[in-house]
Amino acid sequence: MATKEKTALQNGGEIKEEAAKSKVGRKRGPGRIAGTREILAYFTKVMRNDIEGEKVCLSDSFKAAELLAKYYSLFPDRRSVKQKDVVIVDNV
Repeated sequence: MATKEKTALQNGGEIKEEAAKSKVGRKRGPGRIAGTREILAYFTKVMRNDIEGEKVCLSDSFKAAELLAKYYSLFPDRRSVKQKDVVIVDNV
């Protein structure tokens, strides 16, 4: 290959790499925290096995469904079950 072709290929690769880094930095840069909607949307995609290019395990799908159900309070909370007070009668 001629040196001009090598230089052009190297420059093209560097440009693509810089563009990819800037895209990644924009989307997933440090300090950017996922919001509630983004997390819920991700769990929904995992639960429905809707993620492109990846095979979701059945256990991951169930875990996502469980977390969504907990978020929407679909499971009763065992701690919130009210117990009646115990009354001790001393008739001695």
